[in-house]
Amino acid sequence: MHYRGVRVLTVLLAAVLSLGGKGLAQNVAYRFIRVNVPFDFTVDQKPFRAGDYMLACAANTIELRDSQGHTIASVYPHSVQAQSNPNRPKLVFNTVGGGRELWQVWTEDSRYGYELAAPRPELMVAKQHRVSASPIKTGGNQR
Repeated sequence: MHYRGVRVLTVLLAAVLSLGGKGLAQNVAYRFIRVNVPFDFTVDQKPFRAGDYMLACAANTIELRDSQGHTIASVYPHSVQAQSNPNRPKLVFNTVGGGRELWQVWTEDSRYGYELAAPRPELMVAKQHRVSASPIKTGGNQR
């Protein structure tokens, strides 16, 4: 009798977990921003070429999508607050090591935006001072 009760509870638990997961996945609300970025840039230290992109902004994540709608990067920003609502969506880039890195995303008519974590300074210094190894050329038969 005890074994049968455990089986019933296991089946019920599996059903609740599978239904609960589907419900959570369907309740994600995105705000979409279409942009044309006229310069090469990085997101989370990944390089991207100038071009048309779409940002899908949810509560805890931003997805960068290509012009076909495929997700090509995902980041987990923290929220920031402006003093007034922007009239239109806005992207803010930082200049880092001669390139531009996406730093903030502001959606239309919201005082709350998204801020991506800046790269840690010690990593940037390490990347700037990295020495690439190249093979040493040796002469043929030396006498």
